Formats: sequence, C-alpha cells, structure tokens
Amino acid sequence: MDPTAATALRLGLALLFGAVALHKWADRREFAAAVAAYRLAPASWAGGLADGILAVEVALAVALP
Repeated sequence: MDPTAATALRLGLALLFGAVALHKWADRREFAAAVAAYRLAPASWAGGLADGILAVEVALAVALP
C-alpha cells in the first residue's frame, strides 16, 4: 500500500474514533443506558463497560496517527 494512502487511512480512522468518543462523552449517562440495553453484561456493569469503551476509542484515536 502506498505510504500516503496508509497515512491518510490512519488519520481518517483516528478522526473517526475521536469524533465517536467525543459524541459519547457528551452524554455518558445515555451511552451507559444504551450499553445496558444490549444486556451483554449485568446492568451494574454498564457504567464501567461504557467507560472502558470510551477509553479504548480515545486510545485508538491517539495511537493511530
């Protein structure tokens, strides 16, 4: 792959993950409620799981460029 295209792809993904994390961070309670609605884990874990997802998205946004 062309290095310029690879850099553009990484920057685009970093912007995407950053924008998604900011959007979720703006209303963390609603995001935690959405995570709880999936019922993939006990409801008491929803806040921690939501925070973990946000942390991973921020880490990816920082690490990709």
